[in-house]
Amino acid sequence: MSVGEFSDAEKYIKENGYSEYHPENTNYWSEDAPIAINFYPYHESIIRRCKKCGEVFLNYTEYGGHAPQDRLRWVRKELIVELS
Repeated sequence: MSVGEFSDAEKYIKENGYSEYHPENTNYWSEDAPIAINFYPYHESIIRRCKKCGEVFLNYTEYGGHAPQDRLRWVRKELIVELS
């Protein structure tokens, strides 16, 4: 179930483009990768909540050189960072 999206997505795309934020050698697939909401892919994600368990996920569609793929990221609040 969709519960929203980030209101400043266009601003963040202009500021950071499609750069990802990965300190300490993390990558998108790392379990402990930060969720930097003003960087790709999070700045254009849809915020969803699971109807069964109530957990929050971020969902975006990856178009990079292949057929579109929906990708989900479980939100753990200790991983959320907002960089200025």
